[in-house]
Amino acid sequence: MSPRRARAATTNNTANAPMSAAVINQLIKTRVAEALANQDIISNNSTNGDGSQNSGFGTVKFTTCTILGIALTWWNSHVKAVGLDVAYVIPWKILSNMMTAKYYPRSEIKKLEHEIWNLKVKDEVEKYMGRLPNMIQGNVMYAMPKTMQEAIELANDLMDQKVCTYAERQLENKRKQEENSRSNHNQQ
Repeated sequence: MSPRRARAATTNNTANAPMSAAVINQLIKTRVAEALANQDIISNNSTNGDGSQNSGFGTVKFTTCTILGIALTWWNSHVKAVGLDVAYVIPWKILSNMMTAKYYPRSEIKKLEHEIWNLKVKDEVEKYMGRLPNMIQGNVMYAMPKTMQEAIELANDLMDQKVCTYAERQLENKRKQEENSRSNHNQQ
């Protein structure tokens, strides 16, 4: 006798008569057999495509119970289209890909990646500028370089200017000292 027929027979018997221990045991066996059969189906359907098991049913069911707003509307329409049993045995990787394709198109992901890259570059530029000498740092910050390369080139140009100015002053001071020394020597 199939589990469904046994359950139907037990249900009919229990509606008309008090449940005996044998009827209860049969009902339990039937339900356990159905649950195990369903679990086997779920286990066989919940692979990642590479043969590895994923958390499948539990993860998908939990995740879909937490979505809100337009994502919930999308999920409910998907469930109506494929049925609840099929929807809950979708492998996690496939559900994740479906939701990513729907709510995060490639162009949006590219924008986010670009934004993250810009934040990292900005952070690196700020760290670099923080290590510059004060007299250079203010000028570089004022120029607001967009890339690390711009910051480095600007800092190098400013450093070259400062070094040249320093060297010119040193040379001018040396020349003045020599002139003073000659004029003092000529006066004596």
